[in-house]
Amino acid sequence: MSSIRYSQLLVIGASIAFLLVLGMQVQWMSLSRKLVEDQFDAEVNRALRMAAEQINQEWELHGSLQFLNPLDDSQCGTSVLQSPLGKEKLRSILDETFQQFALPLTYAYQITQVSNDPLFFFGESPGQYACKVGGEEELLQIRFIGKKAYVRSRMRRMTVLTLISLGLSLFLFWLTIRQLIKQKKLNQWNIDFFNSMAHEFRTPLTNMKLALGLLRRKSTLPKTDPYLQILEEENQHLFDQVERVLDIEKFKKEQLSLHLKPLSLNQLCRQIVEKAKIQVESKEGRIDYIPSPEDYRMRGDALHIGNAIRNLIDNAVKYNERTPLVKMELGRQKDYACISIQDNGVGIPRKYQSVIFQRFFRFKAGNPAAVKGFGLGLAYAKNVVEQHAGHLRLFSQPGQGTTLQLFFPIDTTEKGLA
Repeated sequence: MSSIRYSQLLVIGASIAFLLVLGMQVQWMSLSRKLVEDQFDAEVNRALRMAAEQINQEWELHGSLQFLNPLDDSQCGTSVLQSPLGKEKLRSILDETFQQFALPLTYAYQITQVSNDPLFFFGESPGQYACKVGGEEELLQIRFIGKKAYVRSRMRRMTVLTLISLGLSLFLFWLTIRQLIKQKKLNQWNIDFFNSMAHEFRTPLTNMKLALGLLRRKSTLPKTDPYLQILEEENQHLFDQVERVLDIEKFKKEQLSLHLKPLSLNQLCRQIVEKAKIQVESKEGRIDYIPSPEDYRMRGDALHIGNAIRNLIDNAVKYNERTPLVKMELGRQKDYACISIQDNGVGIPRKYQSVIFQRFFRFKAGNPAAVKGFGLGLAYAKNVVEQHAGHLRLFSQPGQGTTLQLFFPIDTTEKGLA
């Protein structure tokens, strides 16, 4: 998956996650509001039951209802019953009860006959309640003024904290996306820079290589002149590094066209080991190859597979503080041919093993200044293996060496396969 596609999916996924969190917060706030209202209703009902008990006790002491009369200051309606308790006594009972249950809202009340109109007529306000008092025909009705504001005040702290958390999440989300875009631009700038640098280096290196070839043919110096040989080796080393940078970037953009041909892995591994012997033996080391008993074949690009394996052998020699001992073995695991490369080098700590295949990452073991390279060998090898529909495994412990296994799918249609 390309980095652009990955970034787009990351932004879309993060946006969906934020919208889901926002929806959950809205639903949670709605449920919290309903809970506060239910708690308020429950407290009012408890308070009314207690008030009704006190009113009934006073009612029995003073006798039954005597006449029907509107209360001018009740502001509850036009037809109410005049209670023998008196409106002051009734108000004091309600005030004490509501204060006991922490109900600080302003309220209006009235006592009516159920048979007249059992429904409320206080308007569309939801803060209205009722309970029977006195006999079976009398109804005490209460309307709380400002219930919505009271509910909002109870939820104010919760609402403010929720808005702050959502605002902070939105700000961090925006900041992350902004940083991701900046990082993406910086990454693209780095890619363009290295590509330009590699192309600029390749032209003079090619000219130097041609000039050294002409110099060797026309010079009177002996063919084994050490200085001329050093120039040729270092020129080829720089040229290989430049080509490796370009190859990795082509793999990254999926622009490289592999030349897939039937090839014998046994034969390819033998050729690589023969060429690598000079490098290993120059360090007084040894490289051994254990071939497979069967000729495993695959469709692949011999040039890039060979380069990937040579990079791993090169690392086994460079990152080694002892006499390098390298063992390469070809085997089979299910439908994959496994090329195993084992060394006795410095090893890789576990904390670096997850990032060791990233481009330009170099594990600094021993004296890093003495080890040449750009940190591209393992990244290149991993890309080559994955481009061939294979995979790679790493086993390593510090001081005990490293084993790298390259798995390539076996082409069972090729003649000569087991």
